[in-house]
Amino acid sequence: MEGAEASVSKTPQEKYIARCLEQIVDDVCIYFEKVKEAEKEYENKDEKERESINIKEEIKKIPLRAVPTRTDASDPKHRLIKPVKLENDLGEPAGTVGWCFVCRGPANLYCKETRVPLCSPECKYRHLDELRKK
Repeated sequence: MEGAEASVSKTPQEKYIARCLEQIVDDVCIYFEKVKEAEKEYENKDEKERESINIKEEIKKIPLRAVPTRTDASDPKHRLIKPVKLENDLGEPAGTVGWCFVCRGPANLYCKETRVPLCSPECKYRHLDELRKK
């Protein structure tokens, strides 16, 4: 299937849309991995500790997106960004905010303007240049 996809030329807009969809899938995978980790953490606690925790409320605190939708240090959902142990389709481990929008490497940074995860300033500049060309 990869060979067939490679032979079809895509417009820059189609390529960008494909990356946006890939980012949505990444966010879903990261979210469910965080939910799984929270549930596992809850199960590993002793009975007394579990009584003081409402696991459903804890899960509601997990952000749906790996990158904060706004910069607000007081927002409890993004005050502590927690990385997950997960690999993408290329076998790259997830960074703090998932995988780079441009190169799919581990992303520990994000663009404040476009709210996409990035791995380096170089990828940020490539990303912003692509947006300017559209």
